[in-house]
Amino acid sequence: MPKHILLIDDDALLVQALAFTLKQNGYNTTTAPNAEQGLAQLQSVSPDLILLDIGLPGMDGLEALRRI
Repeated sequence: MPKHILLIDDDALLVQALAFTLKQNGYNTTTAPNAEQGLAQLQSVSPDLILLDIGLPGMDGLEALRRI
């Protein structure tokens, strides 16, 4: 079963490139543009890995990490 990665980053181009590369290498990906949406995604997905930007607008990545 493919591993699942949650990408939380506000840089849309970076997220698109990472998601594409990860999918090409056999990973399932879910993306979120901010911490709030990333935390909401955790209600429906159980990722094996979370790639989390620290400098997010609104709630920063460190606060999101505390909540995770």
